[in-house]
Formats: sequence, structure tokens, C-alpha cells
Amino acid sequence: MAMWLILMISLIVLLIPVGIVALALTLSAWRKHGESGEFPQRIRTIYMYMVMVVSLIITIIGFVFAWNNTVNLIIPRDAGATNVQRATAQRNQAVSGLATSIATIVVGGAVFVYHGKKVKE
Repeated sequence: MAMWLILMISLIVLLIPVGIVALALTLSAWRKHGESGEFPQRIRTIYMYMVMVVSLIITIIGFVFAWNNTVNLIIPRDAGATNVQRATAQRNQAVSGLATSIATIVVGGAVFVYHGKKVKE
């Protein structure tokens, strides 16, 4: 679970510069277009694409963790472990991680598809 937290924190740290650049572009476009109706549509489109990129990254991360947890279910890390409780705990952890990964894939994929359809409109 610590790896998941580290990955999410690094994703957030990665997205901070993206947000700063988007804010700078927004302010620049606002000054350029002023009160015209083109500005809100352009900002909406930029926002939609940014959400799509973030949701795609989250979906890919979900697939990676799902693959890792599936492999851990099939081939346990300590294949020679004699402690039944330890093996059961590892299996439960892999199942829990797999469920979390599947939920991440479903939510990230749904957000990506929804915003993709909105961009096409």
C-alpha cells in the first residue's frame, strides 16, 4: 500500500507544474480575448483534455498494479513459505490490491470516456 501512496504523491507533484502552465495559458488567453465568447470554450476544451490525460495516467497505473497483484496471486513472493498465516495474509493483500486496482481502472476509464465524449460535442 505504501507504493500506491508514493505513486499518487509523485503524480500530484508531477501535475503541479502542469497546473501552473495551464493557469499561465489561461491568464494569457483571457488577456488576449477579453470578453469574447471564444475564451470560455477554449478554456473548457483545455480543461477537458487535461482531465483526460490525468484519468488516462490513473487508468494505466491501475492496470500496472492489477498486473502486479495478479502475478502475486498466481506466484506468491515467498513460494517456499511454510507459515500458513503468512501465506494467507499475502494472498489477502494481493486480493485487496487487485480489487483496488480494478476500481481504479473502472473509475479512471469512465472519467476518460465521459470527458472524451464531451470534447467531441
